[in-house]
Amino acid sequence: MSDGPANREMQTDESLTLLRQGTLLINLALCAFLGAVFVLTPLRAVQRAEGVSFLQGLSILPAAPWSVSFAALSLLAFVAVDFAYRRGRLGNGRIVFWLEPGVALLVILALHLDYNGLLLLAVVNLVDSLHGRGRMLFLGAMTSLYLLTSLDVLQSGLGMVSVSEYLAYYEGQPRQLMQTAIGLLSALNLILFIGYMVILVGRRTEENAAIRRLNGELARANDKLSVLNGQLKEYAAESERMAETRERNRLAREIHDTLGHALTGIT
Repeated sequence: MSDGPANREMQTDESLTLLRQGTLLINLALCAFLGAVFVLTPLRAVQRAEGVSFLQGLSILPAAPWSVSFAALSLLAFVAVDFAYRRGRLGNGRIVFWLEPGVALLVILALHLDYNGLLLLAVVNLVDSLHGRGRMLFLGAMTSLYLLTSLDVLQSGLGMVSVSEYLAYYEGQPRQLMQTAIGLLSALNLILFIGYMVILVGRRTEENAAIRRLNGELARANDKLSVLNGQLKEYAAESERMAETRERNRLAREIHDTLGHALTGIT
């Protein structure tokens, strides 16, 4: 019976690990796909002598294709920071803790704010290490960043060309396939994130229930100890009274014997 909770906890940890790894792979794939669209689309237009028509289909001049390499470097840094954090090589300071979301924000900016799912991955990677007020502040900050990076106004304000404008260069089935791939990977990332949070909340709920159950058992044990302590005090007092009675009886016998011998001698 004692192995049941331990097995459930182990299975929960394995499920959380699998969901986290799946979320990481989906984010890597989606970021790589978006980076490929930003790099290969202008090159394809130039090779087909359609550079002018491609630029005319954009709202503003795009950044140079090589600038997407910054997103790749930032993504590698994101993975390296997460790996080092999980191995305990970065410590647990506040600056170190916010390093991973900061690198994720760099990747999002490098990808023209077209994908902010890395913030969800940062939540998955870090939320289990937080407790109480610190967790609420972290989730609030990440939610604000997620909503802020989802605004089209911010994208246009920073002069970034969206991936939809790049995909508009393609026609027919290729464009539909790429749009479907982006939407599918984004949906899978969100589903895995929700699944991770549901399992995590369930585990924390079970832990809180177990803590309340242990506290109840400790309270009952404390009540029993209080009763036993009272009984022990009564037993100690009774033992003390019995010891006094035995001592009085002993002194009475000695006095009786002494007086008896003395009276006998006098007689």
